[in-house]
Amino acid sequence: MKWCCVGFKAKYDQAGERGLAYLVGRDSMGYPEFQIQFRAVNKGDESEIDSTTLAAIIIDFRIVYCPSCGVELASFYQEHVDELTRDGFELGLTKKF
Repeated sequence: MKWCCVGFKAKYDQAGERGLAYLVGRDSMGYPEFQIQFRAVNKGDESEIDSTTLAAIIIDFRIVYCPSCGVELASFYQEHVDELTRDGFELGLTKKF
């Protein structure tokens, strides 16, 4: 598969790790959806946090264009969305932590 840029591929590969990553899936209507996700901790370590202060562990933002190169993601990846969707990385309101 051809990637829009090295930056998108690098951040796609970092999903589940602490820091910034790109996620791909479909929204509730079945349309391609792309998100930037910031994780404060690695996937699976969320239950290890012991704090009395409320804090965001995961923050997601829907994106339309690649932050690295500017390509319109749905158009570029329209034939590959399902193969880029990974189990365990749900998008939107159905997300499991």
